[in-house]
Amino acid sequence: MVQDRALAPFVLPTEIDRTKPLAGQALLAYTKPGSADGKTQPVELVLTFRDATTSVVILGGTGTGKTTGAGIPLLKRLHDARVAMLVTDVVKGDYANVCRRLDGSVILGPASDTMPSNLLAGWSDQKLRDFLTLYSSKVKGGEAYWGSEGVTDAVLIARFIRHVERREPTLADLFHYLNEPLKFVARYKLAHRFQALYTTQEQREAAEDTLVALRSRETGAYVFSMLHFAKDPSAKKGKTTDIITQVGSAPPTKVSMVTTDDAKIFEQYAWHVASLLTITRPFYENPKLRRAFCADVATGIDWFDLVYVQQQFIVLEMPTHTYGEAALFVAEILRMQYHDVIRGAQDHRDSLVIDGKRVVYGVDRFTGELHDEFQKILSADGSSNDDSNWIDISRGYGHINIFLTQSITSLHGKAKNHFAVEAFVQNCCNVVCLPTIDERTLTYMETLAGRKATTVREHLVIRTGREAFVYFASASLNGGDTWSELVEVGTSRFPHMRHTVMQEIMARPALVRAASADLVAPIEETRVPQSTDEITGRVFCVTTAAIHSDGFLDFKKRLSRGGHAITETVRMKAAKEGVDARGHLSEALDRLDVLYPNKGDIVAVVRGGGDVKNGQFDTYNAPESVAALEALRERGVFVVVGVGHSANDDWAIHRACDHVCDVPYHAGEVVSHLLDNLRSASNEANVVLARVGGITLTKGVNTGMPEPQPKPLVKPVVDDKEDAAAEIAPTVMSTEEPIDPPWDPLPKTGYTPASRPATQPDPFDEPGTPSVSTMGAGNTAAAASSGSPRALAPVPAKKPSWHAGVGSRDDQDIQRILSELDDPQDGKD
Repeated sequence: MVQDRALAPFVLPTEIDRTKPLAGQALLAYTKPGSADGKTQPVELVLTFRDATTSVVILGGTGTGKTTGAGIPLLKRLHDARVAMLVTDVVKGDYANVCRRLDGSVILGPASDTMPSNLLAGWSDQKLRDFLTLYSSKVKGGEAYWGSEGVTDAVLIARFIRHVERREPTLADLFHYLNEPLKFVARYKLAHRFQALYTTQEQREAAEDTLVALRSRETGAYVFSMLHFAKDPSAKKGKTTDIITQVGSAPPTKVSMVTTDDAKIFEQYAWHVASLLTITRPFYENPKLRRAFCADVATGIDWFDLVYVQQQFIVLEMPTHTYGEAALFVAEILRMQYHDVIRGAQDHRDSLVIDGKRVVYGVDRFTGELHDEFQKILSADGSSNDDSNWIDISRGYGHINIFLTQSITSLHGKAKNHFAVEAFVQNCCNVVCLPTIDERTLTYMETLAGRKATTVREHLVIRTGREAFVYFASASLNGGDTWSELVEVGTSRFPHMRHTVMQEIMARPALVRAASADLVAPIEETRVPQSTDEITGRVFCVTTAAIHSDGFLDFKKRLSRGGHAITETVRMKAAKEGVDARGHLSEALDRLDVLYPNKGDIVAVVRGGGDVKNGQFDTYNAPESVAALEALRERGVFVVVGVGHSANDDWAIHRACDHVCDVPYHAGEVVSHLLDNLRSASNEANVVLARVGGITLTKGVNTGMPEPQPKPLVKPVVDDKEDAAAEIAPTVMSTEEPIDPPWDPLPKTGYTPASRPATQPDPFDEPGTPSVSTMGAGNTAAAASSGSPRALAPVPAKKPSWHAGVGSRDDQDIQRILSELDDPQDGKD
C-alpha cells in the first residue's frame, strides 16, 4: 500500500496505446523499492520497445523465475503489441503452452496439435549447400574438406527431387539416399520416366540442367561420391558390382567389402556423409519428426506472410531431452530462415503504408525473437553467421532479440570461440540478472553495478526475497539515463510484469478460457490469522504417495527445526501413466475430512517439482480439487499450498488457499511462523497464570469469553461419571484472561511437566488417538488448583476403534458429548 501511494502521482499507461508510436511504450518494467524510512520513494524502471532493439539477455539459475519474472511477461506484452515473433522452446514447453492460449500463434514441432511443414521447401541450392556445410562442420569438428563431397551429393539429391521428380525434397529424403546410394542411382537411371510431369519449358530446362550436373559428377573423378556406384561395372572388372550389391542390402556403415581397393573407396565415402547422416537420421526414422518437418503433402513455411502480413508468433516446441540434437538442428534452420526473410524485406519495410499513413519498423512496428535456454542453440564460432554479428545488424531492422539463459558460463560451455561469447554478451545492452552463483555472471554484474558491486553480489547470491539486478543501457522514457539497480520482481505498476496475474495465460487444463472471457483475478493471500485464537496448533499435510518425497521431507524438516511436528499426513494415490489422476487430491482431502479438521487447524498441500506436463500434476488444476479446498476454508481451516520447484509454477488450487508458496520448504516456513506465534502467546499466558497460581479456577467464575472447543477426532470411551465430568469441564472453566492455546507447547520453570516435551513428536500414536487438546482440556482446572499452572494431568488415553461408523458406540458417545457441550449450564452458555 505504501508503494501504491508513493507511485500514485506517476500514472503510466498499462495497456498498449495503438494511437501512439510503439517505440516509446513500456516493454519491460521493474520497481526499485524505496527505503524503509520512506525518505526514498519507489521508482519504476522502464525499458521501451525501441530500447529493446539493442537486445535483452536474462540470466538466472534454475528455478529463480526467469520464466515468470521476465520471459512470459515479455511474451504477453509483445503479443499485445502485435510483434511478429520467433520463439524457440527446446526445454520445458512453458512458452509453447502460453502461446497456445494466444491468438495468432503457429506451433511447430512433433506434438499432435502442431502444424506440419517441410523445412527444406523452397530452399535454393546455394542456401542448402551453405547450411549443410556450416552445420555438418559443427557435428564433425574437423577440416572443411571432410564432408564436402557428402554436401555436394546432398544438394544434387535435392535438385533431382525438386526438378526431375517435381516435388519438394525433405530431410528424410537426404538421409534415405545418402545412406543407400544404390537406390538413388536406380531412380537416376530411370529419370526419363518423369518427363510426363513437365508442363512448361522452364520445367524441362531445369530438369535437363539437373541431369547434366549429375552426369558430370558421375563421369568425373569423384570416387567418394554416391554416383561412383553408377559407373559401368566393367570399368572396374566387376568389382563395383560387389559394392552395389552390398550397399543395397545393408546400411553403408556396416558394409563388409570384398576387395581392398573398393573397401577404401567406400570407407572414404562413409566419412564424407557421416555427419550428414547423423543430423538427418532422426527425420527418417522417427515418424513424429517425419510428420512434423518432412511431410510429403506439407508446404514450406511462408515466412514473409507470417511475419510481415499476419504478424504471428512462430513457436518451436521440441524438447531436447526427447529429440536431442535434432531439436537444435531444427531451431538452427528456423532461425536461419527467419533471419533471411528479415534481411530480404527491406524494400517492404521502406514502402509500407497502411490507411494512408507511413508505417516505420523500429517506431510503429517491430519484429523479434525469444529463445529460452539459449545456451543450447547459441552460435558463437566467430563466423559471419554467429549471433554476435546478427545482433550488430538486427537493430536497423526494428528487431528485438530476447535471450534467456542460466549463466554466462553456460554460454561458454556451448561455444568453442570464447571471444565470440564475450562479444555476444557485451552486445546485449540490456541485462536482467536473477539470483545466481555463477562466478562469471557475478563478475560481469559487478562491472555493470559500479559502486554498488558488493551489494549486488550479496543479494544475487543470498537470494534476498524476489530481487533481481537490472542494467538498462538506454532507458529512453527516463531521459536516456542508464539504469543499474536492484529491483523487486512482481511489483511493477504494469500488470503484465506482475507474475501473480500470469495464471490468466499459463497453460493449465483447468484454466483454459475463451479469448473473450473475463480475466482471472490475481492470486492474493486472502486470509492470514490475526491472533492465536484463530489457530489450534494442529497441522495436517497432504502430499504424494512417495514416502521419501523430497518436497514432503523439506516441509517436515522445516517444521522440525522449530520444534514442531505434523499432526497427521494424508497421502494421495500413486499416479500411474495413462491413468487419470485429476481426482487424487480431492480424494485425499475427503480422507482428511474423516480426521475432523476444525476451525483453526492448518492443512498444507505440498509436493516437489518435476515435468509439469506429467499427468500426476493434473490434480492441482482440477475443479474438484479447488472445490474441496474451498470447502475447508469455509470451515475456518487455514490452507497453505507449496507445490512445485519454483515461482514458475502456477496452479488452479492457488485461488482456494490462504497462502501461496513456491516450494514445500517455504510452506514449512509459513506454518512454522504461525506455530511460533502460537507458542509465544501460550508462554505469555503461562506467566500470567503462574503469578496467580493460588487462585482456584472455579465453576462460578465466568469472563464472558468461553474458550473455543475444538471438535475431537474421536470420542474416548468414558467408563464412569468422573471421566464424563472431565469431558464437559472446559465449558465452565474460566480465568481472568482467555487461555490460548488449550495446551502448553513448552515446559515451564519451577515444575516438572507431566507430558509434551519441547520438541514434540507426532501427538497421534496411531490414527484415531485423541489430540493433546482433547485429552488435556478437561484437566486444566484441577492442575491449576493443585499449584501446577496448566500442567497436563497424566491421564492415560484409551484408544477407540477407528472408523467405527454411524450408530456405533463411539459415534453415539461423540454425539452425546457434543450435545452436552452445546447445552447451557447454570443459566450461562
